[in-house]
Amino acid sequence: MENPRAQSPYARNLLRNYGALEGLNHWQTPSGDKEPEVEDVPEGIQPIATCVTLDGPVKNWVTSSQFGSLCQEIDLLKEGFPEDLLDKQRPPIYTSVRCAAREDCGSKFRFTVQLLDKNRKELDKWDTEKDLTDEANRGTWHPVEYTFRNYKPGVRYILVKMGGNDTVRWSGNYGAKFTLPTVRFVFNKV
Repeated sequence: MENPRAQSPYARNLLRNYGALEGLNHWQTPSGDKEPEVEDVPEGIQPIATCVTLDGPVKNWVTSSQFGSLCQEIDLLKEGFPEDLLDKQRPPIYTSVRCAAREDCGSKFRFTVQLLDKNRKELDKWDTEKDLTDEANRGTWHPVEYTFRNYKPGVRYILVKMGGNDTVRWSGNYGAKFTLPTVRFVFNKV
């Protein structure tokens, strides 16, 4: 299989280890948050492959009763994007992730994406919480998506944070499940 990092940055997900196949590698746990666990096969819910077409194996992260999260920063210049493109053309930036709660336990999931300048000052932010406590929302993988458009010039970094917890405070990993986070630029075909 070809190394995805060798592909053009214009044609790929900019996040590393987005399918949890490398555990927590390339992800950090913010101070004060609990480190999520990795599930080879999600417990209490169908595998992600039941609702998404996959190129290969995928695992997921899972939290507990204490809020747990992961974050990853993307350096756009290191990824191969020229400053001119980021400052003048400013193509849309698509972000997404899949989240779920077990069939037998509610959870809350939070997804935050920040666009940062060269000094890591916030230029734009999208922050959402998905409440999966209702029985109708449990046991299903939910897409969470947002596209940044018309953002300010000067974006050099993108910071992604995702996490959650269960809502009944059970002991063990009964919290939010999440996998397949994506950050990519959207280019219109001419």
